[in-house]
Amino acid sequence: MRAGQEDSREVYLAVASYSGVAGLGWPMQEVTVGGKLFYRCQEDVSWTDCIFLHILDLSEWEAFTFQWWGPLRMQVETGHGAVEPALTAVPDGKPDTLLRAVARKAFFGLPKTGLQQLGRHLGLEIDSGSTILQLLVQILKCAFPTMSEDGVAEILKLRTLPKDHLQDFLEVLQKEELATDGDEKDLHKFTASCAADKEELNEFTEEFRSHAAAKAKKKKLVHKTRSGHPFPATLPALGDALAWDSPIKVREFLPPDESVVFCDKSNRRWQLYWQSSRLTRSNSFLKYSFAGAAKRCVLQAWQEWVRVTGEEAPIDVSVI
Repeated sequence: MRAGQEDSREVYLAVASYSGVAGLGWPMQEVTVGGKLFYRCQEDVSWTDCIFLHILDLSEWEAFTFQWWGPLRMQVETGHGAVEPALTAVPDGKPDTLLRAVARKAFFGLPKTGLQQLGRHLGLEIDSGSTILQLLVQILKCAFPTMSEDGVAEILKLRTLPKDHLQDFLEVLQKEELATDGDEKDLHKFTASCAADKEELNEFTEEFRSHAAAKAKKKKLVHKTRSGHPFPATLPALGDALAWDSPIKVREFLPPDESVVFCDKSNRRWQLYWQSSRLTRSNSFLKYSFAGAAKRCVLQAWQEWVRVTGEEAPIDVSVI
């Protein structure tokens, strides 16, 4: 439907798309049942009544996704009799911009080349080497700037769902029709296109699952002090002398791996040593204070831990 035309809006069912700039629209009409708004195909409409919807500016159009309900479902859900014709379109929600409406469905089966073209149309910096997952994340962040990572992941997950039985059935029918009445080249082209779509889906699904598994593992990581207590959100202040007065207390805040600190009082320094990488750091009492030198060792240990493991530290280690 056209954006900003709520009073006299025309609603179309998108039944086909052409070259990414036009859609074939089947006229729909509003139906109110039990106080709720539904849509159905207009009566006495054929393919000749469909029109091309030229989509040159995404902001000019609104859209919504829907479900088809049959007469029995309509009767159960609304408490009223069946509405003719048999199938009625039930909106999933309120109309939204065309971009956001299709983005919520992970752009359906739009292939990689289509996503690249869309990203460039939106003014995004598109890397030709980006995967479908990377392209989707980039475009979704453009469409929904404040959406959480979990929200983005839920949308991406839609792409991993297998085709429903109707899509498979229609694909088989088209192959049979091309094999019987069509050109051999057309059949070969359609078969190759289906195979390419399946390969893209498998690659995306594998990458998504790998990404989700890594994220889940990262989420489960709960940092604790060496004595098993939850790690504090921030390290004790330098003014808290008791927190930094001995190596035993300082070691509480070290990463859970191979770092060691000790207090070299004869040289007035706190020393840090990381066993596997053989990293050493030395911080002077005179320059940083007794507590300050100890705290620097802890932060340097976490910096090395981040470098070695690739995980996030429980505290800010960007500034020492």
